[in-house]
Amino acid sequence: MTKSLPQKKNILQLVYSGLGGTSAVAFSIVEGYKQSNKLNYVFYFLFGGVESLLNSHKSSCKTLNTKYNFIKKNNFLSYNFLIIKFLINKKFDVIISHDFPLLIYLFSKFINNTKLIFVHHTPDTTKNIKYWFMYLINSYIADETIVVSKRKRNCFFNKFNSFFLLKPKVVINGINKSFFKNKKIKKSKLYRVGMAARFHHHKYQDLLIKLFHKYKEFFFKHNINLLLAGDGPTKKKLKTNINNYGLNKIISFQGNLDQKSMKKWFNKLNLYIHV
Repeated sequence: MTKSLPQKKNILQLVYSGLGGTSAVAFSIVEGYKQSNKLNYVFYFLFGGVESLLNSHKSSCKTLNTKYNFIKKNNFLSYNFLIIKFLINKKFDVIISHDFPLLIYLFSKFINNTKLIFVHHTPDTTKNIKYWFMYLINSYIADETIVVSKRKRNCFFNKFNSFFLLKPKVVINGINKSFFKNKKIKKSKLYRVGMAARFHHHKYQDLLIKLFHKYKEFFFKHNINLLLAGDGPTKKKLKTNINNYGLNKIISFQGNLDQKSMKKWFNKLNLYIHV
């Protein structure tokens, strides 16, 4: 009597369509799984957001041989209608939300008995009331809540969890060390400092620009350049500030970088800084 193979489980990851650290984590989950040579899971991506889907996201999905869909958030009603339509057409055993509101996905939880996992990435210092509320609601809705960094025992985040009886698990973000293997920087008269992040008011590229403005003479004298990778709503304002400060020659924008381009970019930096 032949033994039947176990049925494969479909796992959907909800990821922002623009640049952000959450996509790197989501892709790494699939990459790590495929390297383990297991065959009992099938991964999918649903990208959503106000920004168009990055070509680098498409390229990563192609490299990982993973199917994806993209729903652009033009308005609340049409966006959620398209999500429900997508969930009706495709059943998932597990949905992993990378900082996406989970309320609409209760539809799949009740109809298809889908397990919901909420992975929370947003730093506490940049969370406004909206993000705290989303974290609370998502944690109640999700079957499991995961945070990607440890906190001090007496911090506000832990007090918040204790007050609302929340018990998130801590899973530290991993790094593909074989891919991002260190490479010796060639000696050069130019010293490169870099930061890669979405240009958003939650991030602080503006502090680096102000620092370069304050110590402008020092950075020019020692040939120190700042390379900013990414894109987002605050980019235009940052460009204006750089022009006004006269820093065009030592601060440059690198654009959105896919994983291969990011590796090359990291390798030419002398110092990486993240604020």
